[in-house]
Amino acid sequence: MIFTGCTRPPTFLGVPLLVIVLGGIVALFVSGTLAIFVSPWAALVCALAFGVFCLWARAVTILDDWRLLQIFQRERLRPNKGDTTRFGGVSYMPYKMVKR
Repeated sequence: MIFTGCTRPPTFLGVPLLVIVLGGIVALFVSGTLAIFVSPWAALVCALAFGVFCLWARAVTILDDWRLLQIFQRERLRPNKGDTTRFGGVSYMPYKMVKR
């Protein structure tokens, strides 16, 4: 059995660091643009949306550490699925998680 510390992504408060960094950069850019051109209140809404995104990411990664990567890969590969009527297949990706 492989030690789980070797296979887990680095996290902060249960959220993978890659998600926090990339989401934080996008939220910072969008909220800064909104604060300059629209209103500081719109920037506050964007910052709160980033907080909700982090809570969602935490809820998703409670059961499976790599689930966020699988979700983002599914969304990235879904438009490139090609001709499914002819071949009957889809890109290599996991199915949506169903609780049993």
